[in-house]
Amino acid sequence: MAGAACLLIWAGTIESFVSQYHQPAIPYSLKILFGVCELAALTIFLGWAGRER
Repeated sequence: MAGAACLLIWAGTIESFVSQYHQPAIPYSLKILFGVCELAALTIFLGWAGRER
């Protein structure tokens, strides 16, 4: 449950501080790269979650 709360807080932070700025302030290519990095990090995290040690 704490993991879901952290993801919601992170999503809210990104939505409030990054998503509202457009092309002159933050290039779209940088926003797309950031989103791809977030997707990769989430995929790795969920792939490793719950594994036996």
